[in-house]
Amino acid sequence: MHIGTAAQARALAGIWLVASSLVWASTALAVDLPGATTATLGWTASAGPVAGYSVYVSRNGSIPTEPEQRVASPRATVTGTLGDALVVWVAAYDAGGQVGPTSPNSDVLRFVAASGAPPQTFVSPTTVSASAPQGKSPASQTIGVRNVGTGTLSYAVTSNASWLTPSPASGTATTETDSITIAFSTAGLTMGSYTATVTVRNTQTQATKTAAVTLTVTAPGPILSVDPAAISASALVGQNAPAQTLTLRNAGSGTLSYVVSDSATWLTIATATGASTGESDAIALGFASSTLAAGTYTATISVTASGAGGSPKTIPVTLTVLAPLPFEVSLDRIGASVAFGHAPPAQTFTIRNGAGGTQPYAIASDAIWVSADPRVGSSSGESDTITVHFSTEDLAPGEHVATLRVLTTGAVGFALPVTLRVRPPAGDLDGDGSSDIFLWGRSTGRLSVLSHVLGPHIGGGQISS
Repeated sequence: MHIGTAAQARALAGIWLVASSLVWASTALAVDLPGATTATLGWTASAGPVAGYSVYVSRNGSIPTEPEQRVASPRATVTGTLGDALVVWVAAYDAGGQVGPTSPNSDVLRFVAASGAPPQTFVSPTTVSASAPQGKSPASQTIGVRNVGTGTLSYAVTSNASWLTPSPASGTATTETDSITIAFSTAGLTMGSYTATVTVRNTQTQATKTAAVTLTVTAPGPILSVDPAAISASALVGQNAPAQTLTLRNAGSGTLSYVVSDSATWLTIATATGASTGESDAIALGFASSTLAAGTYTATISVTASGAGGSPKTIPVTLTVLAPLPFEVSLDRIGASVAFGHAPPAQTFTIRNGAGGTQPYAIASDAIWVSADPRVGSSSGESDTITVHFSTEDLAPGEHVATLRVLTTGAVGFALPVTLRVRPPAGDLDGDGSSDIFLWGRSTGRLSVLSHVLGPHIGGGQISS
C-alpha cells in the first residue's frame, strides 16, 4: 500500500505483506499527516479476476460493518477531520460479486495539526444513542474532547435539551483526551425518539464541534410502587404492636416480580415473593414486640423487582416499645357546671412518680378553655398538685368536652377527660314580669332574649354578659 502525496511518502518504507490476490505495503508505525484531512491510498493486486475493491474505514476505533466506498482500480481517497485516526483495509470482489480475501490493515493514519497551529477541538464519537423504558433513565455515556492543535485548548460544553446534561461544563486540554459524561433523564418524557446536540466550543476561537445525541424512550415496562414510604408502630411493654400492611403495585406495564425482605427478627413479612400486573398486593407485617424492653427500635424492609423501574425500594421501620405511665394520677376525670357568663372555680388533682428516680412530665390541653398549672414538672416520689383553670368566655350554653394529657418520656400518656356544662340563664332577665327564652348567637357571641311569649307578638332584646 502506498500514500499518494510527497509528504506521505514515508509510508512506503516497510514490509510488503501478501494476502492472496492482494499485495499491500505496510509499516509497523502510525503515520502522522500534519495539516491534512485526506489521504490517497494505493495497493497492487496480483493477477486474478478482480472486478473491484470494497474499501473499509475504521474511524477512531469504530468497527465498520459496510464498506465506505467501492472502487474499480487499486486506489482510494479517504477523508476525515483533524484529530481523526483511520485504519483502512480492502477486499477484492469478482464480476459475480464474490468477495475474495481481505487485505491486512493499513497503518494508523492520523490527521494532526500542522506545526504552530492554534488550539483546535476534536470530539469523538460524534454520535451518541441511548434508550430506556419510560420512567427509567439510561446509563450515562461519554465523549472525548482533545486538542488537535498546539498549546492549550480552553473549551465549554453545552446541551440544547433539558433531558441531556454534559459534565463537566468546561475544561482545558493540551495533549490528553478529556472525558465528558453525558447523563440522561427521562422524567416527564413520553414514549418516542428525541434528538439533541452536545456542543463543544473553543472559547479562544469560538469554533465549535458537535456530537449528535438520540434518545429513544420505549414502553415503560414494570415499575415498582410501594406504599407507605415509611412505617411506624408502637406497643406497651409485653404486648405486640398491631399488624400493618405494605402495599406493592406494578405502576407500569407487563408483569412485575418482586422479593420482600427485612432486617430485624422482631419484624415479620407474611409474603416474601409475588408478582403484580397492575393490581395492588397487600403484604401483612407483624411486630413481635412482646419480648422487647422499652425503647425505640429501627429496621428496614427491602423490595426488589429485577429489571423494573423504581427498584429497589427501602422502607424504614420504627417500632416504639412504651413502658406503662410511671405516674399515679389522683383523678380519672374532671367535671364542672356553671351558669352562663360565669367561670367555675379551679379544681386540683395530684400527680406522683411511683416508679422510682426522677421522672419529668408535661400536661397538655386540647381546648383553649381549660388549662393546667404548672404545665411541666418532675416528680421524685412526692405528690405534685396540679391546678385546673377554666375560661368560659365565649362559650355557648351546653356541654363542652376536652382532654388533659399527662405525657412523659418513653411511656404511654394518660388521658384525663374534662367535661364542662354551661347552663343558660333562668328567669325574668329583662324585668317585664315574664319568663324569658334565650337564643345563643354563635357568630356574635351574645345571648338574645325573646320576651312576651304569650302575647300576639314576640319582642326581642339582647343581654351582654
